[in-house]
Amino acid sequence: MFVFLVIVAGIVVATVWITKYLKRQEADRKEMLDLMRRQVSRKQDS
Repeated sequence: MFVFLVIVAGIVVATVWITKYLKRQEADRKEMLDLMRRQVSRKQDS
């Protein structure tokens, strides 16, 4: 029973960590897209 609890806790921690990691990657991707858009609009302005 104790081993089962440890395994469940490990799965929960891993799930939370992966979710945070994916969200951070998504945010980074959005920032990159924003930077690219700004550079493109800057080129169009000049």
